Amino acid sequence: MGTRKRMSQSQRKDQIARIAAQLFAKRGFAGTAVKTIADRARVSEAMIFKLFRSKDGLYRYIIENRELTALRERFYAKLQALAESNDDEGIFRAIADTIFDFHLKDATLIRLTLYSALEGHATALNAMQGRADLFFSRLTAYVESRATAGVFEDIDPQVVVRAFIGMLGYFILLRQVFKETGTQDLDPDHVAQTFTDIFLNGIRKR
Repeated sequence: MGTRKRMSQSQRKDQIARIAAQLFAKRGFAGTAVKTIADRARVSEAMIFKLFRSKDGLYRYIIENRELTALRERFYAKLQALAESNDDEGIFRAIADTIFDFHLKDATLIRLTLYSALEGHATALNAMQGRADLFFSRLTAYVESRATAGVFEDIDPQVVVRAFIGMLGYFILLRQVFKETGTQDLDPDHVAQTFTDIFLNGIRKR
């Protein structure tokens, strides 16, 4: 019989974090005990405290996920290239595709976000707010620059950006959280393109 390969500390942390994220997404931070996480991950509670120091530290590790950080960096690089070529449709379609690709495959993060807001979890909310502020500031600046160039209508860019993200977010909530039947058979590519067309047709100067 072969021997089971021993996990590195980094691999073990990621394994525990994946399991914990699923539990937090179903029960919230307050409703998930460290013992439950340990039992599901088949490790001791002491191992969790050794790796993460606290339940809050484990939650922070999940929120600050390295893979998500790398994904965001690639996403911003793509948006920057599209912005430099003034590709309006390309930018907003890329945003829609990226958000849909991530959240429609796995509802864990959106559920974590909702629980964090409902429970007032400061660590998670501060991290999420910081990322949101960066995203909205960059996209707002782009919309403002296109309005200055006479391509978009002269309307509040902060409201405009949140209107677009609001369409995407509401669709994700209906499909992933509320399981609304009318959204289940819709093709995400079709929805992303339709939202992009509606949005750009509404703010472009005629």
